[in-house]
Amino acid sequence: MDKNNALKSDEIYLRGMGFIESLAIFGIASVILIIETQFLIPYLNKISGWETIVCWFIVAGLGFFLPMLITAILILRKEGFRLNKKVWIERLRFRKMTKSDWLWSIGAIFVIMLLSTFIVEILKSIISDVNYRPTFMSFEPLSAGRYWILLLWFPYWILNIMGEEILWRGTLLPHNCMNVTENTITFLAGY
Repeated sequence: MDKNNALKSDEIYLRGMGFIESLAIFGIASVILIIETQFLIPYLNKISGWETIVCWFIVAGLGFFLPMLITAILILRKEGFRLNKKVWIERLRFRKMTKSDWLWSIGAIFVIMLLSTFIVEILKSIISDVNYRPTFMSFEPLSAGRYWILLLWFPYWILNIMGEEILWRGTLLPHNCMNVTENTITFLAGY
């Protein structure tokens, strides 16, 4: 194995992930998300009568974020890792944020807010009635008799955060880091 394109950790070599492999993983995830949001959520809403946000929690939680978590675990096992504290800290990069991490994160949020506002304004000038909110994200404020939605939201939230962080940032990002410069990854990932 090319030592310049590998990361050694506990006698396990991680190889760099190529563009096609990355595109396949991100592409498959994108297609799944499109199918879920455009077809499965409206279908579940139609046959069940549940609010679209409830359908989103169920469909995305079980059909997108849980599979992301399972995929990450399978990738880690294929690499020879077992989930333990050392793997969480070193391989998956779950560490306490440094001052630099905080500065990059806050700066990235600010830049994203500015760019998002800029893009929305451009879209508004081209298309007068821009609806940038997906239909499944439209819902009424919680009220008496609807607080049960929070109970459904909590496991969805855990799957969402853990699935995204463990697969994208913890599992795949180290593979992709091997094929680009450190400055590029620092800029893109914000750390």
